[in-house]
Amino acid sequence: MTPQQVTDQLKLYQEQELEKVFVDMKRVGGRPVVEYCLAYAKDKSKSEKMRSDALAAIENRVDKNVPADFQTLFDIIRDPANPDPVRGVAMARLGELPREMIVAKLYSLFEDKKWQVRLDAAKLILKSITLKDVPDFLRHLPADAKTKMGMSEPITYGAIIAAMDPKKPHEVLNQFMTSTNLGAKLTSAGAYWLAKKAEASPVTSMEQDKAPVSKCDPADNCGWECVVNKETKTVTTVGEFVRWCIEPNLQ
Repeated sequence: MTPQQVTDQLKLYQEQELEKVFVDMKRVGGRPVVEYCLAYAKDKSKSEKMRSDALAAIENRVDKNVPADFQTLFDIIRDPANPDPVRGVAMARLGELPREMIVAKLYSLFEDKKWQVRLDAAKLILKSITLKDVPDFLRHLPADAKTKMGMSEPITYGAIIAAMDPKKPHEVLNQFMTSTNLGAKLTSAGAYWLAKKAEASPVTSMEQDKAPVSKCDPADNCGWECVVNKETKTVTTVGEFVRWCIEPNLQ
């Protein structure tokens, strides 16, 4: 066995033991545990898995009355150098704090270069607001195709908003179908995913909308593709999104 292999084996053993410690910490809780785990999670010299485990150990333990806890989580999330899984668990911990503490900060994450960060932040916001707050949420979404946006965003946002109130969501969303704000327009259409055909006339009116959707690099995994009659089509406009993605999924 080479010296490097010995080092790797030792590191693996140490992490396996620490993983057990984090499990015990999750049961015990307390300020020392929270402070240790947050400091560990922030340390970039530690492995991705162990940093994620440290954050998982303080589920529902972050103190809303300790500003440093909130700030540490937010610093981890907004730093693009941190691995996505670590940022994701930090986002989950942030979501356990009161609405009034997190919403403004979550909106600031909408400017992140990774659309997936905006998606995670937006889901937390939508779980914290009511239908009357939706117009303000929509206005925070990308204004045009210059900002990268994933196709799962408008579908996800639309579904969550539609579930807020079975009778009224489309009354709020439909007014944005002619909006100049791309994110708002796409979300209004996305809310019709799996909707009833008999109720879909507002979205079918968008079939010829020529507004372009985001142009993404393959590494961005934006997913602007839909399968129509077994043929994969690349979506380039709002109208194509409606014709190729929304309408085939109407019930």
